[in-house]
Amino acid sequence: RRFDEAIELLSHKSLVAELDALLWRSLAYEEKGEYQKAMDDFKHGVDVLSLQTNDNRADFQFSAIRSANMLDDVEFMNNQINGIKSAQLNARQLTLLDYWRGQLAEKSGDDALAAEYYDQVIATGVRYPAALAKLARINQQHRLEEIDAVQAIDGLEKLRFAWRGDNFELDLLKQLGELYVENGEYREGL
Repeated sequence: RRFDEAIELLSHKSLVAELDALLWRSLAYEEKGEYQKAMDDFKHGVDVLSLQTNDNRADFQFSAIRSANMLDDVEFMNNQINGIKSAQLNARQLTLLDYWRGQLAEKSGDDALAAEYYDQVIATGVRYPAALAKLARINQQHRLEEIDAVQAIDGLEKLRFAWRGDNFELDLLKQLGELYVENGEYREGL
């Protein structure tokens, strides 16, 4: 998790012609939140993607999907979601893929399909993808005014303990704080 050091090492002049290094560097950039750099490196290294192990290939593609999501590049997201189908994914990865299909559907304006994917992922009970799907579903329901701020707060409070310790938790706490403030509960929002 020393991403700056990894980027520095993977940028060494001796690795300029190594496309594999670009794929690994794209992971580090994505983890740092430098999504455009991650996408650029992934696109330059994609020619050797088929030479990677299934797990590494899936990690690279999921990283590219996350970067494309953050950059609102729906077309690239769609291409990677369709491309990852050819990898041999385990059950957790397949569940995560369904979550990203839901995200893609929501970004494309198909809220009904997105809700179906989120509900399917939640029903699996696979902790991390289910937590992501629950968060997305609560946000979607609140955006569509299917639930009010109080119900959204209740759902997010329950979700706080489903997954802890990474950007997911920070995003959840940020959204929870915003909802408390929106609802006039400033102390809880802070």
